[in-house]
Amino acid sequence: MGSTLLIDETIQVAGRPLQVAFLLRRRLWETITIRSVLAKPRRDVRLDLFRGLANWLIFLGHIPNSVLVWFTTRNYGFSDGADLFVLISGYTATFVFGTMMMERGFVIGATRLLRRVWQLYVAHLLLFFVYLTAVHYLAHRFDDLHLMDQFNVAPLMDFPVETLSQGLVLKFKPLNLDVLPLYIVLMAAFPVVLWFMLRWRNAVMISSFGLYLAARHYGWNLPAYPAGVWYFNPFTWQLLFVFGAWLALGGATASRWLLSSRTLLVMSGGFLLFALVMTLAERIPELRGYLPEGLVAVFVPNDKTNLSPYRVVHLASLVLIVVSLVPIDWPGLKSPFLQPLIRCGQQSLPVFCVGLFLSFIAHFLLDFGSEGIPAQLIVGAAGLWIMTGVAYYRTWSKGVDRSRSSGQGRGGGRMITSELVFTEDVQGVILHGLHWTASTIELLGVVVIVCGVVAATVWSLNEMRRGAPADAFRSYRANLGRGILLGLEFLIAADIIGMVAIVPSFDRLGILALIIVIRTFLSFSLQIEIEGRWPWRRHDREVSDAARSGL
Repeated sequence: MGSTLLIDETIQVAGRPLQVAFLLRRRLWETITIRSVLAKPRRDVRLDLFRGLANWLIFLGHIPNSVLVWFTTRNYGFSDGADLFVLISGYTATFVFGTMMMERGFVIGATRLLRRVWQLYVAHLLLFFVYLTAVHYLAHRFDDLHLMDQFNVAPLMDFPVETLSQGLVLKFKPLNLDVLPLYIVLMAAFPVVLWFMLRWRNAVMISSFGLYLAARHYGWNLPAYPAGVWYFNPFTWQLLFVFGAWLALGGATASRWLLSSRTLLVMSGGFLLFALVMTLAERIPELRGYLPEGLVAVFVPNDKTNLSPYRVVHLASLVLIVVSLVPIDWPGLKSPFLQPLIRCGQQSLPVFCVGLFLSFIAHFLLDFGSEGIPAQLIVGAAGLWIMTGVAYYRTWSKGVDRSRSSGQGRGGGRMITSELVFTEDVQGVILHGLHWTASTIELLGVVVIVCGVVAATVWSLNEMRRGAPADAFRSYRANLGRGILLGLEFLIAADIIGMVAIVPSFDRLGILALIIVIRTFLSFSLQIEIEGRWPWRRHDREVSDAARSGL
């Protein structure tokens, strides 16, 4: 009898580790295979606010050697506007396209996602060519070829065809044009990732973290042209994008208990202070001398290319503190002072592209104009004002389009079939792309005119400071006219696409002809104002100049 009890106890003792193992395995499987749940459709204005803030920070941060960079977060912590932009982009993409994929199926959701990828790609190409043209023109116009080296445009002179072809496949990128290609790659891979995340949210998040560690360990990255690798490594930066998607798919709800943890909030605040000290130590040599050299070597320089772990922790700490301090129904979100930021977040893509171009223009103006702090503040404020104006214009333009489309929808009573829906979807993709292209070119025209006004003003003030008011006035009129003339060319191109390619009709052709006549007359008048002669007398002027020079 005693031996039998001893055997039973031995079996129970031996079976306890096995039961624990089975229990852990079941809990782990339940955690990995948890189904994703999207929150009820409700626009979180905080996302628009901080995405707009990220656009502003990216613009200011891309103006080097100026006081404007001290208005960005990169001088006060490990993460910056790019980290915040990628995180929010993952969240919003999941919220929009995840809902569509769950309600209408994978095919519809994936095609809408790829349509967005195409919009991003077209926006990048437009920005790419305008950026290259501006750098190339200004470098030769002001005889400063160093500008082409500084903005990584020099390969265009030696190998133009190869350089442009590499730009089309996102391998060649001028300076500061790295964020949008990263966004395009992440969004292009997102349909499959989102399909898996809708079923196994935590499993995909764990896999994303594993890919992040492997990429950092083995040095995985995409090649760049003419040499090197991508500045933003997609294999590591995908962690922030997937983390944003994980939060949108129920991760934020599951982690809500963290907001009530005072210990975690204190630890997050302490890490932000530590990041502040380490970041300032990189920029202030006197402060660096008070810190252990081994500790500084870990965090300086800040590894942005491969998304160092402390950048992720810093951003997570910021998000935790901000979400705990700013609830979704915070009354301050309705403040008129925050509306410009919210508008810039709601129209993120055009504002982002315009901000990148304006950062180059601001850098050029400060290099060839006044470098004082007042001029830097004026240029920075003008750039933010233009970005805000673009955001409000796009909001107004979309409102007009929606009201027109809703009016057309009420006027018809067709029977809707699956074939009709598919055909209208295909036509909608084409028309939407054309309309978006026309709106983008129109925005470029407005931006060129405003930039021309700002540039002409800065240069004339610089000449007046040198003691030549008469020359300053003449150059101001000439430069102002050139900026308006170039902007009108963009506006005419947008009119052609918008009036003919999108909705061709005789009425619209007549309106287009009238608009072109008016804008051609304006261009004609400006040409006379700038050159002081009739356009058809240009050849006579060139002949007389050649005769005087003895050619």
